[in-house]
Amino acid sequence: MSKKREKINTIKNEIVSKHPGGRPPTYDNELHPLLVKALVSKNFTNAKIIEEMAISEKTFYTWKNEHSEFSQGIIDGKKELLGQVERSLYHKAIGCKRKSKKIFQFQGEPVIVPYVEVVDPDIQAIKYILNNRDPENWSEKQNLELAGKDGQLPVFRVEFVEPNKYKKDE
Repeated sequence: MSKKREKINTIKNEIVSKHPGGRPPTYDNELHPLLVKALVSKNFTNAKIIEEMAISEKTFYTWKNEHSEFSQGIIDGKKELLGQVERSLYHKAIGCKRKSKKIFQFQGEPVIVPYVEVVDPDIQAIKYILNNRDPENWSEKQNLELAGKDGQLPVFRVEFVEPNKYKKDE
């Protein structure tokens, strides 16, 4: 189980132990913001957060509107998630090394062999970062300028014709 999942379960267990049974959930200004931040940072949707927290949709939005620390937990969770995605994009763009394991079978027994996997830089990630971070030098936009004689604006002639004038005979 991941550390984040363990943290979520610990917070949930604390909340449940404080408020057992079928009564409406009581807001805890220390635990609920931590829980919602952890869930948002794992990319849970509002519906999944509501399900995970075992609250109603109405309760979720009431807490979001009435408790600033709860809505701040949502904001902080989104920032954390965005940071994770940005780091992933960065590592994909520059390439990286990561520890991995391969499982082989030797004389009927599984053997786990650790190794370092080299991930090559990804050209699409590089282009994306350069296009967004330094658009003056790396933008793929092309500017097209129209010019007539001697740099003057071009003159266009628009002619209106009657619709039936060019109609084919059937």
